[in-house]
Amino acid sequence: MASSNSMRALTGFGVLVLLLLAWGYYSIGPNQSGIVKAGLSPDGREYFIVQTYRDIIEPYQVSFYLREPNGDWRWHYLEHEGNIWRSAEVEFRGTEIDVYRHGELYRVIDNDPESLGPLTEEDFRNNNCLPADWDRARVAARHHARFDS
Repeated sequence: MASSNSMRALTGFGVLVLLLLAWGYYSIGPNQSGIVKAGLSPDGREYFIVQTYRDIIEPYQVSFYLREPNGDWRWHYLEHEGNIWRSAEVEFRGTEIDVYRHGELYRVIDNDPESLGPLTEEDFRNNNCLPADWDRARVAARHHARFDS
């Protein structure tokens, strides 16, 4: 009888471990790099959120890109050690951009041209700004190349 109880306990423990592993895999969502959300701002500028899978320790680098009035893409940091973003929403309020993750406000991005300042050559060298003639796919590909470990 004792061995039967031991087997049940061991089986229950095994099932628990498998469930925890499945939950961990689901929450990290490895190898799901790509664009999470894309759209147009009220003034017609293109934007998108992109995530790049890195590794199990720092799973995702997540960034927000917005076209400047001159057409160049400006990079904004969102997260670098987080789990997968399965959904996102973006709301423009004056000079602020609210980014929602899974229905919760995650970050407010300052988009005030006076506080951001003009783009510089250093912004381009550091990939904080990308050329106007690039489409979303090319910007996302650069993001993956920049942050994929």
